[in-house]
Parts: sequence; C-alpha cells; structure tokens
Amino acid sequence: MCRTHITRSVKKPPATATPKPILTTQPTPGVAAQIFQKAAVATEHETCSKIGRDILKQQGSAVDALIASQICVGALNMFATGIGGGGFMIVYNRKLKHAEAFDYREVGPSNMTMDMYNGRSTDAKVGGKAVGVPGELRGLRAAFNKYGQLPWRKLFLPTIDLCRKGFPIGKALHEKMVSNKKYLEADPGLKELFMTPNGRYLRDEGSILKREKLAKTLERISMWPDDLYTGDLGRRFVLDVQNAGGLISVDDMKNYKVINRVPLSNKLGKLTHYTLPAPNGGPVLTHILNMNEGMTSILLLTFCKKATLRAWYTRVFHLTRCHLVALILLSLGINEECKVIFQSSHNAFNAKKTIF
Repeated sequence: MCRTHITRSVKKPPATATPKPILTTQPTPGVAAQIFQKAAVATEHETCSKIGRDILKQQGSAVDALIASQICVGALNMFATGIGGGGFMIVYNRKLKHAEAFDYREVGPSNMTMDMYNGRSTDAKVGGKAVGVPGELRGLRAAFNKYGQLPWRKLFLPTIDLCRKGFPIGKALHEKMVSNKKYLEADPGLKELFMTPNGRYLRDEGSILKREKLAKTLERISMWPDDLYTGDLGRRFVLDVQNAGGLISVDDMKNYKVINRVPLSNKLGKLTHYTLPAPNGGPVLTHILNMNEGMTSILLLTFCKKATLRAWYTRVFHLTRCHLVALILLSLGINEECKVIFQSSHNAFNAKKTIF
C-alpha cells in the first residue's frame, strides 16, 4: 500500500522561481521548520520530494507532483509503495473549496476463497497467493485525467533516469533488506537485485543500486498507461504471479476499477480537516484529533498516546465489525441496510468528546 505523500500547491510559481521559506517561529535545533510561500512536497525520501518540487516548478499541478513523487518512492523505497500495489489519494481544490478522494487499494483475485489462508498464514504475506490485483497505476491515471497538466510521460522520466544511472541504497531500504534476507535469498529476481554478484552477501548501505528492468517497465507505462491492465505487460505480470502460485487472472487486471469516495470532513476550531473514509485510517485520525481538541501543547503530549490507543481500539471493535457486516449484507443484495451500517460506522468517529 502506498504511504501518504502530501503535496500542497498554493499558487504555481514561475518556472525559474525558487520558493523561499518563511519561518514564523524559532525552529527547534536540528529541525528545519519551514512554511513555503509557493508550494511544498513531502515524501519519505528527499530525492523523491525534489522530483515533485521540480514538477511544480515546471508548471505542473499538485497531482502531477504527487504522481512523479510516488513513482520515485516506488523505485527507491520499493517496500513502501510501487506499481504492484495500491493506495489512496485526497485532492483539495482550493478555488472550489471541494475535496475528492480516490481509493485505488489492491483487491483480492476474483477466484479467491474465504478460507484460503486458514492454517497457512504465511501465504498471506509471502508468495504468489499474497499478491493482490494492483491499483496504483489506474488510481494515479484517474487523478491525472482530472487534474493533470503536464504530459503523462514527463512524470516518469526523472525516475527512469534514476533507475538507469543508479541511486544509493538508503538506511530504511537497507534495514528492510536485512530483516527480510531469507526471502531475498529464496527469490531469484530479488537475489539478483539486492545481493552481491556471488549471491552470498547483501549489498551495503550507500552502495549504488541500478534498476534497468524497472526502467524499461516504466518506459512502457509512460507511453501506454494501461499496459499493465490490458496489454502485454499485464499478461506477463499475471503469468509471473500464477507461476508463483498466485490466483490473479487477466480478467482481474482488466476489470480493476478505482473507487471515488466522499472525503470525511471535520471542524477543528476555525479550520476544516479533510481525510479519507474507511477502509483508510482517516476515521481513526479524525477520532484522535477530536479527542485532543482544545488541549494545550503540554496536555496534548499527555493525552495524545491515550487518544491514539483508544482510536485504534474503536477501529478494531467497531469499524471493522460494522464493515464486515455491511459487506455481507451487500453480497446478499441488501443495499439500504448496508448504507446505514457504513454511515453509522463513520459517525462513530465524529464524537467531539471522549472520556478516558
């Protein structure tokens, strides 16, 4: 699943302009607390944030910057996101004061069964049966069709170039390599990518990693956006998954659909907070913010942990159960009751006060 990448564009800067930060308070030592006049892009990897920033400077939209940044993260921190995964996106149109949510999370293959992981929990984590139908590219394309401004291909070029020239293995990636070494050794493709040529040792942190095969894949997608779902690339992907014991079919890929959802909105003083509805963690975040509303900074530190624990407890014992019941009703064609249960589960997170 894709991690959240926040892109905020207040006003498009000229192509040659360099945003200048305005510090409203004294920054904490060692922390660059900055508020930018024009725009800001934040991802988990500095290189990818810079790619998003450069897209904005080329007159790209916020969605253009998000797409370019996310493709980059999928290449450099492939454990976090990638074109074989999925995610969520929320877009706020400041001019229209309107928010829109895209749900492009992975889904299970059409021929999976309710008990396929019973007694085989490892199959849900490793191997072909752990692979869901990916939604990332169709999700990004759906948002691009509505909000994109630069050519689609241009958003892929910086990452294609990185993959061919190589990039240093970062700390986060190397930690994942170490903790998953036994899986890397067992998979020929991963072994070739992450281990030394003799196959005995992991590549070192800071060593240069090249991803020529991914570069070629991204080249195809930059020219044929739906190739993974309806083209030759998709057929080869399905074959690879099936050879690994997976259940994905060509029809699963072709029939994947992005879901447009209505974002949750919540008043926080004079501000309005928009977030994604379930199955995203947006309701949990809303619950936490509501419980901490009105707290001073000192009290907030005290109550934040408690609020977080309570919110996740509520998610497990209320939201998850409600949605399970709603999905069962939906499968039986009982649509009205299903809508009521979904709404009640969302309303549970909008309570303004919670007593510990």
